[in-house]
Amino acid sequence: MNNYKLICIDLDGTLLPSNHLVSERTKKTLKKAEELGIHIAISTGRSLTDAEHFAQLLGVKATVISANGAYVREKDSNEVVYKNILGEEAIWTIYDICNKYEVTPCYHTPDKIIHGPDYGRFLLQIEEKSRELGKKVIITKPYPVENLEQWKQFVEQEKDNILKCELFHEDTDRINNIKFDLRQLDQLEVVDSIREEHMEANSKGTSKGRAIEVLAGLLNIKREEIIAIGDGDNDITMIEFAGLGIAMGNAKEVLKAKASYITGSNDEDGVAAAIEKFVLKKDKAII
Repeated sequence: MNNYKLICIDLDGTLLPSNHLVSERTKKTLKKAEELGIHIAISTGRSLTDAEHFAQLLGVKATVISANGAYVREKDSNEVVYKNILGEEAIWTIYDICNKYEVTPCYHTPDKIIHGPDYGRFLLQIEEKSRELGKKVIITKPYPVENLEQWKQFVEQEKDNILKCELFHEDTDRINNIKFDLRQLDQLEVVDSIREEHMEANSKGTSKGRAIEVLAGLLNIKREEIIAIGDGDNDITMIEFAGLGIAMGNAKEVLKAKASYITGSNDEDGVAAAIEKFVLKKDKAII
């Protein structure tokens, strides 16, 4: 009989449904798991500020793995137990490649989004979605940058905290060209997105799988005692690392092919259903 001790859960497309309201069923299921002594971790591509905001809404105390695994803050001590920054050389290399294709980059620290006008248009789309839902979708504070001198100033101030680059442009050919160029570099991990006009890049070796490996080592938890649940490309490494990798019903096919089990979608309480089945050993919802 499996004795799971750590559950790592992606945020967007997994824990969060389309309306960004975590269901009572999911909250109760996570609380039951926590009461059994199981460690809960939120594992997301978002910044720390966003991840902590949504983690606090769950009603459990969760470790936060943010920026695709580049930053891990442990739940009990609030200690940063893992951090993998892009580094100044990579920051400017990405900037130069983006400039070649007339795309402005966006860089994330744990609590800031530093961006040019292209990502600014993406934020306007997010603001529109926020108005439709009646709640903020992105919590982290954006800092727009308008010229090279401002970029230099921000990079100098934040170079030891910049964890990932995020790119957005409506011209998908530009994004694909940038992805191709970045993938020729040894110092970067390039992450595809569910949206063709969007992509992300982290320092080499950064992944959710590596982050939960570090966390599990800290907690003295074995791989076979870990459940990972996700839906996207950046979840593949943690699905592969965990003893039980679970794909959401709405997950990309490449992730489903790697998973040991496919649960319901994010709009069908797929996370709750998986925890009920494999941890709480229940066939019906907790109500």
